[in-house]
Amino acid sequence: MNELKEKHDALLAEMPEGEVHDEASCPICSTSIEESHERGEMDTYTQEQYDALEAANASLLAELKDLKDAQVAGEVDAQVAAAKAEADEKVAAIQAELDAQTLKAENAERLLTEIVAFLEAEGAAAEAAALAESRKAERAEILKSETSFSEETIAKRIGDWAMLSDEDFDAQLEVFKELSTASKESEVTPQAETAMKTVRKDTPAKVDFIGSIVNLETKANASGVNLKSL
Repeated sequence: MNELKEKHDALLAEMPEGEVHDEASCPICSTSIEESHERGEMDTYTQEQYDALEAANASLLAELKDLKDAQVAGEVDAQVAAAKAEADEKVAAIQAELDAQTLKAENAERLLTEIVAFLEAEGAAAEAAALAESRKAERAEILKSETSFSEETIAKRIGDWAMLSDEDFDAQLEVFKELSTASKESEVTPQAETAMKTVRKDTPAKVDFIGSIVNLETKANASGVNLKSL
């Protein structure tokens, strides 16, 4: 009986805080153990009473085990949750760093593409400018010899004409030559005017000067040339 009482007391000492032990229904708490000092003997219990005490003790042990298991499970869950939260935080930090590095790489790649495009454009422009500069003298001489443009007009426009490709310049030169020819044909010198006065009045005119001038101005305007400045 003392062994059962010791186990009972030990279980009560380890009972979690907040739990209540019903002493009224506990066979150990409700049973008084009195020692007889006169006889030097203790009260005895029947087998039935002993079995009841064992059953109560076993139930209390099972309850205590369940409580301990629940407590351990809660602690484990808390530890798992804390570890998961820490891991998630580290993963988020790594992902943020990865995103930042990816953004830096994308920005660097875009910047490199823009720089390459800029340098290529600058190189092409410099090459075109150098080529145009080398054409100026040659094309200026061609325009002087094959058109009626003044040197002032050629000097003013030679930069634009030098930028034209060979094909475009040749085509434009043909227009300029035609305009120059028409311009010369439309000029009436004092000698020609005197000679015209001696022509018989009934002689039909062979050249429509008005039509030539209109055609000349139309072509000149289409080419961006102001005949009045020639």
